[in-house]
Amino acid sequence: MVEVQGAVLKLERAREHLDFINAKMTEFVEANLNFATHQVKDARGDEWDVVTWTGGQKPDERFGVWLGDFVHNIRSALDFCVYSAVMGSSEKDAGEHTQFPIYFTRNEWIKDIEKRDPTK
Repeated sequence: MVEVQGAVLKLERAREHLDFINAKMTEFVEANLNFATHQVKDARGDEWDVVTWTGGQKPDERFGVWLGDFVHNIRSALDFCVYSAVMGSSEKDAGEHTQFPIYFTRNEWIKDIEKRDPTK
């Protein structure tokens, strides 16, 4: 049986972060941003609603930190799942480098996974 309790706990913590971020952002928008709407017609005669936001306040500087905590917990949950899957399907130890793979390009994936040197 594969143990995923660590992943569940990380996802629960990520949800707590997300709920907190959502509450803080809602509070900020309601307290600091005002908007006005009006309609315009484009060259083809189609009508568009234009929304203009006003308000000179900057959001709390900690939003980036809070968002980073959320993303970290999601990534950790993925790592827990991959590690648990490896441990559950093999008699070998999953080792220190078993993690959810994240790459920016296909070439990075090919170099690291498809062309990996098994002797290292």
